[in-house]
Amino acid sequence: MSHTFYKPHKKSKPSGHHFLDIIIYPLAIISPVMTIPQVLDVWVGGNISGVSLHTWAAYAIVSAVWFVYGISHKEKPIVISGFSLFILDSIIVLGVLLNR
Repeated sequence: MSHTFYKPHKKSKPSGHHFLDIIIYPLAIISPVMTIPQVLDVWVGGNISGVSLHTWAAYAIVSAVWFVYGISHKEKPIVISGFSLFILDSIIVLGVLLNR
């Protein structure tokens, strides 16, 4: 009895994917950078008014899931973004807890 291993033929990417491939790495960096003003507000300014602990904790959990997803699918942009956002979101959560 012979065993046949099926290897699917790689399909070419649709033309829109090339554009996404070009912008995804900058977006993986820009997205966490956009969170830094909130980190500074909480940690440097000590301003937690209007900062929802539950929302930022949820963001941290979702970012952790994206990070694990990125690792499991070997997608570097998702790993970069997920990890960075998890750290920043967690820093905000910690800052809110300490400044209560």
